[in-house]
Amino acid sequence: DILSGIKSWLNNQLAIRVFCDNIYIVFKKRKEKYIMLFSIIVKVIVTLYALLMVFASIKEFNSKDRLGNTVNIISGIAIFLSNFLENEYFKIISIIGLLVFIVTAIINGLQNHAFHIKHHIARFIITIIFIILIIYI
Repeated sequence: DILSGIKSWLNNQLAIRVFCDNIYIVFKKRKEKYIMLFSIIVKVIVTLYALLMVFASIKEFNSKDRLGNTVNIISGIAIFLSNFLENEYFKIISIIGLLVFIVTAIINGLQNHAFHIKHHIARFIITIIFIILIIYI
């Protein structure tokens, strides 16, 4: 009687353990799905921003600051192409590219005597948000 009670208790514990493991697996798969979706969304947004910078640099390519526009074009294309590399390379290249966009925008504003502090603060905040998102993917 005691032996059958222990056996019953162990079976219940095993059933609870299997049930909990199955729930864990379901939640783990859902979490992985959401992380992958978040990663894709961040990559798309950062890549669209980089391509926007490329198009803006191409449009302004005949201005005085050809070097800055060339650097922006190279950075934007590098960010776009980094989507096809491993995630760690995407992170490194994107963060460097976003910082390059900030530096070239500041230099361009100073060289053309058209430095608008509010514009650069807004760009800086957007870049910081992108960098934080990139770190977490």
